[in-house]
Amino acid sequence: MTVDHPLLHDKPLAHIELELVWQDFPGTRGGLGKYYRGYRLDPPIRNGSFVVRVTAPLAGWTDSGRSLKLLGAGGRTWFELTARGAKRVGAMPLTLELVAPVQGFGDDAYPAAIADASLRAAQGERVVLPNPPWRAMVSRIGLRVAPA
Repeated sequence: MTVDHPLLHDKPLAHIELELVWQDFPGTRGGLGKYYRGYRLDPPIRNGSFVVRVTAPLAGWTDSGRSLKLLGAGGRTWFELTARGAKRVGAMPLTLELVAPVQGFGDDAYPAAIADASLRAAQGERVVLPNPPWRAMVSRIGLRVAPA
């Protein structure tokens, strides 16, 4: 995605903070652990399971390419970029690549989870039907900048 705002064009910057707020985050008690419980994965998925590599290929800025937890408190992600000296930014390309868990958001595991739950239900067991995989979509981006 590309993040753009007049603040990124106005003057040279030394520091940028971005906050991503995720749409439809299952923030009920138990969070993603409860949301994914019907998958019966080992290890189970929890809020802290998702790790992304953030890349903002801006010349002279640090912290790009590091990995961080996708979901912080309230289904939000915060990260910072710091300039080596004052830098103009302009429109900022930004990539978030999911690097963990290996099963991603559960797209490949969902059909097996449905089949497992159906089989156990047919045998008379009370089961929790699995939710469809959560879709990580940004609903809002917060931006804070520090001029140089």
